[in-house]
Amino acid sequence: MLKNTKQIISGRNGLNNARGIVIIGGQRVQYLDFTVEQNGFSAADSFELNLPFFVRDNINGDKVLANGPGFQSILFTQDAVPIQIYAGFPRNISNYGISDLTKIMDGSLDTVKAFFKNAADLGETIAINGRNVVGQMIDYKITEKYPNLTASNIAEKFSAQFGLTPIITPTTTFSGVYYNNNSTTLGRETNVWDLLLYLAKMENFIVRVKNGQLLFGPYATVTGYVNQVPINYTWGYDIEEAELERSPHAARDIVVKVISYNRNTKGRIVETAKSTTLIGTKVKGQTGQRQSYIETYIIPGLTRDQAQRKAEWILAELSRTELIGTMKCAGNVDLDIDRQIALNGLGDQLSQNYYLNKVTHSLNLSEGFRSEVSFSNQFMANGEPEQQYSLSDSDTV
Repeated sequence: MLKNTKQIISGRNGLNNARGIVIIGGQRVQYLDFTVEQNGFSAADSFELNLPFFVRDNINGDKVLANGPGFQSILFTQDAVPIQIYAGFPRNISNYGISDLTKIMDGSLDTVKAFFKNAADLGETIAINGRNVVGQMIDYKITEKYPNLTASNIAEKFSAQFGLTPIITPTTTFSGVYYNNNSTTLGRETNVWDLLLYLAKMENFIVRVKNGQLLFGPYATVTGYVNQVPINYTWGYDIEEAELERSPHAARDIVVKVISYNRNTKGRIVETAKSTTLIGTKVKGQTGQRQSYIETYIIPGLTRDQAQRKAEWILAELSRTELIGTMKCAGNVDLDIDRQIALNGLGDQLSQNYYLNKVTHSLNLSEGFRSEVSFSNQFMANGEPEQQYSLSDSDTV
């Protein structure tokens, strides 16, 4: 370590200048702490809230944090209670509203648990866990796959059903074509989110829910990577902790397919190289449900042996350069899985741009606002489609 840890500046605005607002059922409430987690492109974003609770006082008619004779909390009586969480650094820390902060969660309640302890510093509290609207899509089971609609038609249908604004790239292929051509289609019963992920994969798209919008399109369009400037972080300045890891034998599960055609028989040749390591489990933990990353290369004129060796060579090249890691820093609401970060001060190779796979924001009234991210130097969105490439005979094996 080149810098003394005392030199690290804990946040560009100061940990204790951060503020948060929690709104439950349309009412702004007190809170003790909260954690919001963006879980990648194929999992629901989630949150956990800890709040004070009152069972002997209705605190001026509060219908959220109070429960007793004649005044029941909506947390125990209503389904799908909407919850919004905001965080940021307002100019006036004594007088601020939601317009002074950034919304980092728009979700609803999944579970609530009340705690009653005979301790002056604890008393009565409640813990709330929930997810964004992706959670509702995961829970909503369907049997109809809409084979006579295009993928974009289906995305528009579900965006309306779940009250989302559609930001959808039009498609032209009926979804039934994909079901008929793919031997590993969805089961008889699936859920809305899995269907959207499958269709996104077939179209080489990404699907994402953010700020009340359903985004369905090419990943550069959905994430805005093309026009965004990475967020800079420097070791010894504003990185509190960081870990980076590389495996020469694949930092995640990678499958390489090489497709060719025999010059003599004109027969189709498909050879595969696959690498599975324990580090792949870590990547899966970063990005939710992801299990493997598939790349398909179409290379004419190879024998079966040449196709196999080409697949193994490509696999080695993909595995050689991949880095994964985590970083802890002062809270920053700009950190989002749609963004990239640029790590500096780590020397050659490690100092580069990285994609964010998971982002966790935590605000505690006593410890301040902190963020933690998981990242990779390769794009690893869950539900990411196969990448297809065409190489010439002159490429080395």
